[in-house]
Amino acid sequence: GSGAAGGLAYGMKVLFRTEFRPGVDVVAEAVNFLDQVNRADLVITGEGQIDGQTSYGKTIMGVASRAKKLNIPVLAIAGSLAPEYQSIYENGVTSVMSIMPRPMSLDLAIENAHQLVVEATERSLRMMSLGMDL
Repeated sequence: GSGAAGGLAYGMKVLFRTEFRPGVDVVAEAVNFLDQVNRADLVITGEGQIDGQTSYGKTIMGVASRAKKLNIPVLAIAGSLAPEYQSIYENGVTSVMSIMPRPMSLDLAIENAHQLVVEATERSLRMMSLGMDL
């Protein structure tokens, strides 16, 4: 519950009697996330890699769980999909799209991340359009 810097966070908790809160909860509260999402037809979120651990507290799940309560579909766009990524479907994510249209090096993916995200989003929206046309 304290993220990548858990040791530091735990020390702060002991010394200063602080409270642990997931970062997604703090940010969602600060931006009035539920009010914003309540007006949406679709939520698009993303992460560098979606894997079996994503369901255990990564930001995507905080976003998806809130959208699910409002019956709003969630599209997750990821840099890559690792084994067991499908577990997120059980927790509010409707669909997943990797930004990688073909095998490529991490350096190339990082260098072209903006364009790859744009193209993955377009592919996703075209798939939705296809579904609506059926």
